[in-house]
Amino acid sequence: MNTISDTWLFKKAANIKCRYPIAISDCYSISLAILQESPVFFLPDVELSKEIVNKINRVYNAKVHIV
Repeated sequence: MNTISDTWLFKKAANIKCRYPIAISDCYSISLAILQESPVFFLPDVELSKEIVNKINRVYNAKVHIV
């Protein structure tokens, strides 16, 4: 079992939320995926545009995908 620092997760999610106008739940999903170095998949959403996804992937070295 892996344990993670909740402080790291909170800070990363908050940082993403402050930079991009997306849902806080999406921010937590993205930050957890960054921590685990795994991809995260979202259904198409007006809030989560391709431009925002590309910026998040570039800035945070994330693997966010819209399916």
